Amino acid sequence: MANTMNESPDRIEPLKKVVMSMAVGTTPEHTDLTPQPFRFEFIHGLGTTGLSPFEQLLVNKKPGDKLSVRIPLEEQKHFLGHLSLPPILFPADLKVLHLNARIDSVRDATGREVVQGLAQVAECGDGCCGH
Repeated sequence: MANTMNESPDRIEPLKKVVMSMAVGTTPEHTDLTPQPFRFEFIHGLGTTGLSPFEQLLVNKKPGDKLSVRIPLEEQKHFLGHLSLPPILFPADLKVLHLNARIDSVRDATGREVVQGLAQVAECGDGCCGH
């Protein structure tokens, strides 16, 4: 039996494990701040203040969907919420970063993954700390 749009098991929603390929650049066309796309994974919806603006953009997306986002550098922490990018060396004059992402997989998070994710969020508080 075919799933309807609202019943698709692989759409992003709270407590889904999301794996993305992500690249960051100085323009949408030039992902020059990361040498190659990196793996970015998290459990959607674990933040203490609700969904971050980034997570809100992902609701109902599915594997294969792509996303391109322009983020003023000073708003990066607010935009990502409890999530954080790996260490990236930003040019001193950079005002805006461009994030290109592709959703690789979406699945139910295991109970163990949820507990680990909650522990990391509790350890970091409302700020991201690199997990």
